Amino acid sequence: MVQKSSLLLAGAILASSVTALDFGSCQPPQLTYDKTTSSYGTLAKSQYAGQSPSKTMKTITDYLCKTLEGSCDALTEANILCTNAASAAAKKTGQDAANAFNDVIKAGMSKTDSSPRPPPKKIFMSMTKDFVTFDGNIDPVWWFNNKIEVTNDACDETQHSMPGSRLIQFKCHGDVPGETVPAMRAVLNALATDQRFFKHFNKTETYCKVVSAQNGCAQMDSRVKYYTSFPRTMSMYAKSGTWDQGGLTFEITKSESAWDCMACKLAGAGMALTSIMAPYLEPIMAGAAVAVEISCATSGC
Repeated sequence: MVQKSSLLLAGAILASSVTALDFGSCQPPQLTYDKTTSSYGTLAKSQYAGQSPSKTMKTITDYLCKTLEGSCDALTEANILCTNAASAAAKKTGQDAANAFNDVIKAGMSKTDSSPRPPPKKIFMSMTKDFVTFDGNIDPVWWFNNKIEVTNDACDETQHSMPGSRLIQFKCHGDVPGETVPAMRAVLNALATDQRFFKHFNKTETYCKVVSAQNGCAQMDSRVKYYTSFPRTMSMYAKSGTWDQGGLTFEITKSESAWDCMACKLAGAGMALTSIMAPYLEPIMAGAAVAVEISCATSGC
């Protein structure tokens, strides 16, 4: 059973152009006008049907746009379009006002929009339960910055040698060359500072300091040894609806032991992760909240 926890990341990854508006879980809003009652309303069988008709047009247009932004979870362009439609309707009355509102929505739906698109609705991340432990202090950020080699926003999938005869391989893709993968790498670098994902620890070990030919060891001593643990695999990808905006995965061969999926079980970890990631993400993020879902693979927790 996959265990999941919802986290929040501050910001948005990526910028690109769109050719169709995303109204979230709802259909495009429409304004109606009933001449018999001189009132404005919404389509009866739609996600906007919860508002009673009103003789005040602004009551209905405000309701349509607030519903679109709220429960519909529409993207920014759709919300802006609704606001523009309401402004156009406000200049007219009666059926002409309804037509003005609906015409702006229809025109926006068919128009190619070259403006920057909003952030992905969700970033999915997963990791397997097992991990790889290296002798010494290994800096994950160095590996991510130096071994994620990108050409045309796709990673070189060559396996790179790591300490202890291990190999690491990166795979990535993105829909905006020069932006998607660097943004994903920034998130990965931020996670590398979190002990729940990449763990630095030490152990005190005893050893024979002076060897004796008679009894094998004439003097024992102790020393501190340092270790670093990586998840054997970690992957993330960004999606907005059905739109695949990009992804980044790494895998290390020769795993050992069992990962306790600690990050998957921690309640309220979102704020902690946000504070850790924010300094890394601010240069590439636009400030909107993105839902992040972290899970351990089925073979994990």
